[in-house]
Amino acid sequence: VYGNLAEAIHLGREVYEDYPDFTPNIGALIGAYLTLGLADEARALLAQTEQTLTDTSSLASYAMNIWLAEGDEQSFNRYADEQFRAVDVEVGESLNVGDRNRAYIYGWSLLNRGEFERAAEILHWAAGGEEGIKTVTYDHMFYLKMLALSYLRLDRNEEANALLDQCLKLAEGAMTRGWATPTLHVRLAEVYVLKGDVDNAIANLDVAFEKGWRGLDTIDYGIYWKHLQDNPELNRIKVQIIEDLEVQRRRYFEMTTDSVTT
Repeated sequence: VYGNLAEAIHLGREVYEDYPDFTPNIGALIGAYLTLGLADEARALLAQTEQTLTDTSSLASYAMNIWLAEGDEQSFNRYADEQFRAVDVEVGESLNVGDRNRAYIYGWSLLNRGEFERAAEILHWAAGGEEGIKTVTYDHMFYLKMLALSYLRLDRNEEANALLDQCLKLAEGAMTRGWATPTLHVRLAEVYVLKGDVDNAIANLDVAFEKGWRGLDTIDYGIYWKHLQDNPELNRIKVQIIEDLEVQRRRYFEMTTDSVTT
């Protein structure tokens, strides 16, 4: 159930004990720890997994999530540089799935560093160029959002808004098909904040919160929210998340103590 982080961790640990090499569960556990504000536990699980797994190639993105959750842009940017060096084709050539993701992460890091022209070039490439952009699905609309942000930084507003309108259509299509997840509303909030519609952005974060989303790090350190840290409505949501996470952390430690004593 969305938002029940203590229970999610408890169940995830049980799965981990039985299936320690099931990486999707490891990723979900690390995500739950980070959302609950337990970065030390996330790092400990990652270190333990690195010692026990034969193939650790899938774990790099989990470390990235830890850096992002703590606002560690230096480590993230260093990782992004390493990832991009692993891309073995020239900019503009066709990308496989892995290299497409590496290029996206690198473009994201370039935005963090204020290298907007280069970011736009890389993110346009990662999104598949003009033809690829036309066929981006809801699950991959993050390519469009990040590219739109790079265009906004370059005052290419018309191009940015076209991409953001495409994102809204993708989200509307997902809702028509019955999607009702907190993530959908967080994605919508990010689109609206890029369009300058802060009221709609906040409204969608409120819906996401009611559905169980507790992504404090998303609005503390997320690239879409940096300019709104003094917004009273955004801070209202942050306070709600902080208060709820404190309750859930107490629940987590109670469950952990109970499992040890029994």
